[in-house]
Amino acid sequence: MNQVFEDFVVHALREALGLSAQAFPRQARGHRLFLDQGRRVPLYPDRSWWHGSRCLVVGDAKYKRLQADDARQADLYQLLAYTIAADVPGGFLIYAAGEAPEVQHTVVPLGKTLRVMTLDLAGSPAAILARMREIASEVRRLAGPAMRPVEVAPAGPAAPAAP
Repeated sequence: MNQVFEDFVVHALREALGLSAQAFPRQARGHRLFLDQGRRVPLYPDRSWWHGSRCLVVGDAKYKRLQADDARQADLYQLLAYTIAADVPGGFLIYAAGEAPEVQHTVVPLGKTLRVMTLDLAGSPAAILARMREIASEVRRLAGPAMRPVEVAPAGPAAPAAP
């Protein structure tokens, strides 16, 4: 069931975000992320949004119930490692359901945002797809800072034309 849930999440996010399989792969095996400078500890985020070779946001989907005591620490540590290796401002975790309220953690002093969300599978197909569009909006918001255009300094005065 875990595989079915993860496949659904990746396909629904791709559709809601209007992305290709290349821009939002099932797993980032084609993109190289490393946790260490020596490039000996490879990381493969389960969910990631790419613009060319640049990662915009990372995340994961877990077919687990989010308990009242919040997200599982191991999942948050994994997500934090992904955000550090990808050098992105934030990431997301999507759980299949839960009793705990959704939460956003800001990791001090790194300023990384870890967004924890749930997708209740007990609803109607229309309700589940509507929730996926809401989740996609949150993913887009997390990727937003990385998508801002880079400002280029204006060029100096134009050289005079040759006579």
